[in-house]
Amino acid sequence: MNKWDNVFVYTGDEFLSNMHFRSLVNSKDLIFFDNDADLKTIHKSLFTFNIFSEQRAYKIINPKAEILKIINDNIESLSTENLGIFAINDSLDLRSSFSKNCQKNKRIINIQPILVNDQNNLKKFLSNVNMTNEAFQFLLQNCPTETIKIKDNNVKKDVIVYNLYLLTNEINKLTSAFDRPLVLEDFNDCNFSNDENIFEFINDCFLGHATNILEGLDILNKSHGHQATLMILLSQLNFYFSISELKEKNLNIQEIDKLIKLEDFINKYFDKDYTEIKNINIPAPNPIRAKIAYHGFKNNTEELTNMYLSVVNSIIDLRNNVKENIVFPRLALALSNKVYIKSLTNGQL
Repeated sequence: MNKWDNVFVYTGDEFLSNMHFRSLVNSKDLIFFDNDADLKTIHKSLFTFNIFSEQRAYKIINPKAEILKIINDNIESLSTENLGIFAINDSLDLRSSFSKNCQKNKRIINIQPILVNDQNNLKKFLSNVNMTNEAFQFLLQNCPTETIKIKDNNVKKDVIVYNLYLLTNEINKLTSAFDRPLVLEDFNDCNFSNDENIFEFINDCFLGHATNILEGLDILNKSHGHQATLMILLSQLNFYFSISELKEKNLNIQEIDKLIKLEDFINKYFDKDYTEIKNINIPAPNPIRAKIAYHGFKNNTEELTNMYLSVVNSIIDLRNNVKENIVFPRLALALSNKVYIKSLTNGQL
């Protein structure tokens, strides 16, 4: 028997990969190792036969190269019938001997996450849940989301996906409490965080909708916390600073893309021996994001400066224990009118 048939290497979505592996091991005892696990313990567990070997399955999360080498070098002595290797979100080094053997034996399983708005796959995921149609439609429209990084053409990018872990956790709590189909009202107290809300909030900030900005601050504070929300907003403002400054110089979209990536400067830095640095990996901005910003952005650099400083001063106040019900209305007004507000607790700003 080919021992590689007992190895399952997952490189895609963590939650869906876990579901797949658990369906294979069924009722077996599942033993976990992380990437800091002792190498001798792993070797003894996986390659020493004992009476419990057939009753146990093993899962190793994001293993280091040394762990994969042990498995590769001792594969013929593998004692378990189910070994799950979880190199999530394309983190597996495909150049290693372990990876090449996995590819040769077709042991790599890549289950992609369900992207936001992919309702066909979300419907399939929810198809086994006993619920009314109203509850089903509610989950389709309000399923929690999260932002993750995936590799696309060897470049990592942010994508918004459905948070199936949070969704399943809520469904399991409700189904354990009610011996009946779930109804719409059962989800009234579910506080699903939704990363789409962040982008809607940022858009409202640039459109100047004070009421929407204030509502967005309250909602995102409950789901993400004010620090994460305002730091994401600052990051977006930094990006728009680049767009605004370059637009004011009447540069076209191709020139803007080149300048944002610093192509003319990135390899001109020198090391301590004054040798030119070569082959620096340039983090490329999302071309669609840059194009939308270029064609849709209406604010000028002065307005952006006021927005940026107002957000910074609001963060200062929040960190000095000024309550959200004071900070948020001031910030919403500042962002909607593009005016500058000073910190309540730091007079020099």
